[in-house]
Amino acid sequence: MNHPLQPRTPLNRFVALVEANKKSEGRINGVWESILNRHFSTAINSARMTLSPELRVGKSHMFADLILEQNLFTVDPHNINERKMTRSIIPVLIYEGKSEKGQGVVATLEQLIDYADELLKKRTETYLIAVKGVKCWFWKCKKDDGNVIRVMGMQSINGQLSYKSGANQSVGNRPIAKALDIREYNDALVIKAFLKQIG
Repeated sequence: MNHPLQPRTPLNRFVALVEANKKSEGRINGVWESILNRHFSTAINSARMTLSPELRVGKSHMFADLILEQNLFTVDPHNINERKMTRSIIPVLIYEGKSEKGQGVVATLEQLIDYADELLKKRTETYLIAVKGVKCWFWKCKKDDGNVIRVMGMQSINGQLSYKSGANQSVGNRPIAKALDIREYNDALVIKAFLKQIG
């Protein structure tokens, strides 16, 4: 049986790869970069999306591990020369990975929220992924009219994804999300469904 996130890779080989690299932040990020590149390959290959590693966020000294951006090109109607295109960038997904012994998920979520706050304009949204070794968590993040960030944790019931916020769902005043283990076949199917929602 193949792994849902890397269909050409046998399940046991993919699990062994993740297991062997869970103590290295750089290697875990490499596994996830491979997963995201594979899932969004059509959009990336046609320049509709870009997956940028270690991207500086705004004018700060913050660098996100990976940001998936949608590229919107506008051509000057008076000059159809492609070199005169302008590019608008929309952050679609922000990823931050940690090794198995790295910082906790609440601190990583705060880091992701800082990135989103810097990158999002009013009335826009993005998705967030926090990874710690073999575990991962997902959120949807929106900036409202008042420039306030709203974060909703992803839950999965029988393969159906939903996003929840609220005090009864929170940890450290932030919404919790279901922890998924990338090695587990059923969890990998949920991860794949999450990525499919994005594009």
